[in-house]
Amino acid sequence: MKRDMDLIRRTLLAIEDVPYRGKTGLHTSQIDIDGYAFEEINYSVSLLNDAGFVEAHSKTRIDKVVVWTIERLTWQGHEFLDAARDQKTWNQAKKTISEKGGSLTFDVLKAVLSQLARQAVGL
Repeated sequence: MKRDMDLIRRTLLAIEDVPYRGKTGLHTSQIDIDGYAFEEINYSVSLLNDAGFVEAHSKTRIDKVVVWTIERLTWQGHEFLDAARDQKTWNQAKKTISEKGGSLTFDVLKAVLSQLARQAVGL
C-alpha cells in the first residue's frame, strides 16, 4: 500500500474533530473520508502511529482484519496538523516540494509548511 500524504492530513483532521475518549478511543471503522476505502484509512492510521503523530493500538478481529483504535493525537501530531491545516498552505507546500523535485516526506513537508507559516506572519 502507498503512503498518501493527503489522506494522512485528512485523517489527522478527522481524528481532531472527535472528542477525547481515552483508551476506548476512535476506531478506524468510524472514520469516513470521501474517496478512500476503510483499508486505506486503516493503513494511514498505522503510519501515523509509526510516526508518533497519534497514540493508537491495533486489534485483529476474528475475520483477521486489523482495526486501529486511536486514543489521541500526540503533541507532534497537533504540531504537524497546525502547520498543515490551511488547504491553501498545504497545496502551496506540496507544489513547492514538487517543483524542487523533492520527496514528500513528513520532515520535508513540515519544514516547508513551517517556512510558509513564518512567511505568512512576516518572519
